[in-house]
Amino acid sequence: MRAGRGVVVIAITMVVGWLWIYAAGGASHVPPHWFYIPILMAAVRFGIPGALVTAIIAGVVAGPFMPAEVGLGTHQLLSDELFRALWFLVIGGLMALILARLKESLSREAEIARREVELATHKAAVLATVSHEFRTPLSVILGSAKMLVSQGGRPELETALLDGMLASARRLNDLVTTVLAVSEGPLSHAELIEAPASVRQIVSMVTSRMHARDSARVRVDVSDVLVVTDPGVLESLLRQLIENALKFSAPKAVEVTATHQSDSSVQIVVADRGPGIDPQFLSRGFDPFTQGDASLTRTADGLGVGLFVARRLADYLGITLDLGERAGGGAEATLTLRTFDEHTVMEPQGASSRGAGPAR
Repeated sequence: MRAGRGVVVIAITMVVGWLWIYAAGGASHVPPHWFYIPILMAAVRFGIPGALVTAIIAGVVAGPFMPAEVGLGTHQLLSDELFRALWFLVIGGLMALILARLKESLSREAEIARREVELATHKAAVLATVSHEFRTPLSVILGSAKMLVSQGGRPELETALLDGMLASARRLNDLVTTVLAVSEGPLSHAELIEAPASVRQIVSMVTSRMHARDSARVRVDVSDVLVVTDPGVLESLLRQLIENALKFSAPKAVEVTATHQSDSSVQIVVADRGPGIDPQFLSRGFDPFTQGDASLTRTADGLGVGLFVARRLADYLGITLDLGERAGGGAEATLTLRTFDEHTVMEPQGASSRGAGPAR
């Protein structure tokens, strides 16, 4: 419908131009530059094809259909008609190309502006959330320290306060790891310490440092098997996966299992019964600060960095992280690590490179 209106407006403009030049005495009295206007309108509305077609029609209207002298009824020279038609084509093509460049430039500027707005929004969210996350354990540490100073000498109180301070300090260390991973800066493999670690103990540490209402929703079925990894980094990775699953599956339980595979590897699976993960979201490569549900009415809060951080930490450890749908509904994350035995060859610290796992 809009294209039809455009054609009608262009046609009316050409008819008005022809009548005006005819009334003024013909092409010998008034140069038919008026026809640049419908050519420009066609370039704006229909691009290069529309501009060229309109230029050809304008050449016919301003040529064979236009008397050189209205009073004498003489025709224009064929050379004038051909030259004018060719000039209309050149002008039409140039107009369309310039407009196409302008539209492309405006489109790029609009996209840049949109991304700048998104970046500003993300930065504001990061500052607000990170400041809150850091303030919580710091408040515990400061409060515990004040209690120790003011009411020291009670061993049972000191033990409880020191445990709280230790847990909060560990939480701060985990937050630093998260911020470093989200920053996409280089994660130094010189700090990667590979050692035999108990999967059961690492999972137990993760759940014990959660809020009681969250840890109560975690169902753990993990055998006591040793794997080769950096225990601290693996603990941070599992915390990201478990907390992400808890956030999107509330109030349903999250299941953590570990099974020994036949190829001297262990698979740790974190499964939930939430809405699952949108395949299109997975295909975007876990952009930070984005969530599968980006609507204003989403029920899950947070920055949307859990899966992104988990993928970064898995790459840092050189292990496999697979994310997908769970049979019967929900999502599951699968980590594959190598087991430790007396024949395992330990890789020297700092020898591994980004994206490359330890020696198999």
